[in-house]
Amino acid sequence: MAPSSFPSSLKSKATDGNYYPITEGIIVNKDWVPYVVQQGDHLEKIAFRSGGDADQIWAHEKNAELARKRKSPHVLYPGDILHVPPEPKPGLRISAGTVNRYKARIPTVQLAITIGSDDNRYANQPFEIHGASDGEAPIQGTSGVNGEVEAQLPVWVREVTVRLPQVGLLVPVRIGDLDPVDEHSGGVQRLRNLGYLSREGHVDSEAVRAALLRFQHHRGLKLTGEFDQPTIEALQRDHGA
Repeated sequence: MAPSSFPSSLKSKATDGNYYPITEGIIVNKDWVPYVVQQGDHLEKIAFRSGGDADQIWAHEKNAELARKRKSPHVLYPGDILHVPPEPKPGLRISAGTVNRYKARIPTVQLAITIGSDDNRYANQPFEIHGASDGEAPIQGTSGVNGEVEAQLPVWVREVTVRLPQVGLLVPVRIGDLDPVDEHSGGVQRLRNLGYLSREGHVDSEAVRAALLRFQHHRGLKLTGEFDQPTIEALQRDHGA
């Protein structure tokens, strides 16, 4: 094998006189691979599955175009192409005939929602989050002064239910389902979450237009009934993501 086949920093001379590439911990001549974003995906989950680091993946040159298109790496759209490392990180070594001890860090993602009402009755309420981990007690806490509920969830969790026991409220939350605000579906989702459209069921174009007109009226915007840029920006501010 010719020594010039690899950079000198990646070669080692063996006892047989030949040079071989050193590949432990290094990916040699392997390009990052495209991954098609699915509904329910978010950057942290994709990074966890691919064995990469979320910040490094988002900053990679192959993801520059997507980073320009999506203002937040945490809100992706089904069909987006994200490039990820070609191989997961190597596993830990196991020593035969001994006790092997390991400490694992479970990656998490932040859940942050606000449960609003006209009379602010959801403020300062004890809450429970069910479904974050099988067989374990629910996450408990107290909502904020405006009904904010925040918690750290394991990165692989797909859906949880937020329960406010003292007011008898159950709120299902699907992690990673929010589409970008500048996509039509993302605008509709935010109108639903803000109470301008029904939370469930199909809504037609006329219902969406009527909801947009109400939202624009309440925010003092030009009444276009369309997802124009001022409306998108106002939805972003009001919804918070």
